[in-house]
Amino acid sequence: MIFTLRTSILKCAAVALLMTLAACSDPAPELTPLEQAQDALARGDGLGAEIILREMMDGGSSRTDVAAYLGEAELSQGELVEARQWLQDGEFSDASRGHGFHMLARLEMEEGNLPAAGAAFDNSLSVNRENSELWVDIGRLRYRGGEQAQAVEASVYAVELDPENAAALQFRAQLVRDAEGMHEALPWF
Repeated sequence: MIFTLRTSILKCAAVALLMTLAACSDPAPELTPLEQAQDALARGDGLGAEIILREMMDGGSSRTDVAAYLGEAELSQGELVEARQWLQDGEFSDASRGHGFHMLARLEMEEGNLPAAGAAFDNSLSVNRENSELWVDIGRLRYRGGEQAQAVEASVYAVELDPENAAALQFRAQLVRDAEGMHEALPWF
């Protein structure tokens, strides 16, 4: 009985200690609304991002600050007309310019306008050449346009920029599979 009582007291003390330590830990940093929207987009939650971005505009954020991300949110929801309304003018803040043109290029690819997609990719590259996701999409455009060698180059560069990028690894694997077979592609997958 005494042993059981001691065990119960020790368990309670351990729980209390853990709760105290948890309360003392540093809280997670508060994300800005734009960071919350970007996080939602990264998780594939276009609607959630759209709600946050529209609230930002209601709170005074300018169209140029949110246009690239609202365009991406609409694009991720399959709302191509609405995405175009945010992206087509190319009016983005300096901080979002590269991303905005990248999203415009994705929209143009989605609609089958490959020359316009290429022009938008060029605009995005003029801002940031070292973006793995951008190079994956450029590789996809090149592949669709029949430029397989350039698509392979883009896939290699995308993996060099970010060897942990799942989209870059998958695209590289697909190209290796097409050129050399599944056995050679397995390490990439």
